[in-house]
Amino acid sequence: MGIGGVMKITAPNSTAPSLHSTHLYSVEEFLADTISVDKGYGSELFDAINKLTGFTSYDQSKEVQHYFSGELHPYHRACTYQPLVRSINEHIKAIFEGMQLSDPKKLSRKFSWLDKLLCNHTQAESDYLQGVKNVRCHKILMERNAKLLLQALTALRSIEEELSTALPFLKQLIEQGFTFVQKQQENPEPAYERHLDRFNRQLQNAVAFQSMAMMNAKQVEQYIDVAQTTLDRANEVSTLLIPIWQTVYHNQNSEHRVDKANLEEIAILHERVIESLKSL
Repeated sequence: MGIGGVMKITAPNSTAPSLHSTHLYSVEEFLADTISVDKGYGSELFDAINKLTGFTSYDQSKEVQHYFSGELHPYHRACTYQPLVRSINEHIKAIFEGMQLSDPKKLSRKFSWLDKLLCNHTQAESDYLQGVKNVRCHKILMERNAKLLLQALTALRSIEEELSTALPFLKQLIEQGFTFVQKQQENPEPAYERHLDRFNRQLQNAVAFQSMAMMNAKQVEQYIDVAQTTLDRANEVSTLLIPIWQTVYHNQNSEHRVDKANLEEIAILHERVIESLKSL
């Protein structure tokens, strides 16, 4: 009836140290006092699951780069998904605002004598060029964070894979625990009698832990979905929308001047790119 085993949690990076090797104790081992009575039923399995889900908790007192340190296990990167997702979305928003600021329609409109007196035409051109610079700057920052988010996503998927192994084992441990309790109630064995009440309490605790662990596993799935969706958005902006926008703007403008000969054509393309960004 023994269900003992070994669960090894290894890093996706082969050069990194492994987290730990956990021996999963059988019912007989626990009841025979072959492990410390201070340890609960299946406690090392619970510790392993707690450690895995703990990698998704981000300490806001630390910088994102801290978790990419070579001294830390790669799984630590999983917790950075949330600040990285937030940062990437902020950069996408800034790119959108930069494109709005560099709207060619603001340059193509007719300026009145009062506008020219107030230098509004000069301000419009300045805003246009500043918008172009902002788009380029936030594109670089967005792509840098997207590379880090990809590493965080890899860690999250590795944790999900580990949990997919640990949770069925926990389910099996609990099922065999209840089978053992029922057997002892029907045919008591003196060797186990003094341990049975404590074992039964810990078995009930294990059921509560199982519910919590399953919720955590679902959260990890949600984290993966959010991270993947954000990466998809960043990839579309970086590889599709901005190159279209940049090609035309590069041909018609520089960061120091504006060629107004084809502003109407640029304005149409600009509007299409803005609409595409809104739909992301």
